[in-house]
Amino acid sequence: MIFLKKYLFRFFLLTVILFTQACKKETTQIPKEETGYQYFPLQNGKILIYNITEISIDKASDINDTLQYQLKEEIDSCFLDDEQDSVWRITRYWRSTEADSWKVKSVWTAKRTALNAQQVEENHRYIKLVFPVKKGQEWDGNRYNNLDEETYTVSDISSETIESQQFDTVLTVVEKNENTLVSKKYKVEQYASGIGLIYRENTDLYSQDVVSGLPIEQRIERGSIFIQEICSMQKRGMRQ
Repeated sequence: MIFLKKYLFRFFLLTVILFTQACKKETTQIPKEETGYQYFPLQNGKILIYNITEISIDKASDINDTLQYQLKEEIDSCFLDDEQDSVWRITRYWRSTEADSWKVKSVWTAKRTALNAQQVEENHRYIKLVFPVKKGQEWDGNRYNNLDEETYTVSDISSETIESQQFDTVLTVVEKNENTLVSKKYKVEQYASGIGLIYRENTDLYSQDVVSGLPIEQRIERGSIFIQEICSMQKRGMRQ
């Protein structure tokens, strides 16, 4: 009986060690610059805080509302999926101002394979990046969900300044860019090397009031604008 207990204890300890190593496998390896892994880093305890602006417009209903708040995304755990890939849990919090306490908003997950970076947002899995990263690269961001095909394009790799912060190497991914006389749909995300997402925009505007030479932004009848900008980067245990 004593031998059996020792055997079971050793088996349990070995299982825990192997699982822990599996979740640390990607973060202990130094990413190769040419792959682009550094634009989608996943590490336990990583915290990114954003400033959010949401604008809703409906001219017919006399609605022109602007909502501003802060969003915190924290990687707090790791597990293995059915494909034996390391998946990272991202708990998302929100607060109206810096003086308020954080409240849980939602939980997303993300993983990075040798071929791409995936993120599950509100039960939809998106391919955020494809490796190796290069300018002009295209892929279907909705390949792993049931939404319509959407072509993502790496439009630029350059330096950017966001919220007075300078980022030397930033990858810009245009997810949608459709413009007509009566509508504008524009979605873009930017990823900084060694940090991850630093900017996200989703603009969806409509107007039947067509005026020659006047951009749709100046004659909006209905639409929404969502802007997410990096505010700060932290590690768990630091003041938030």
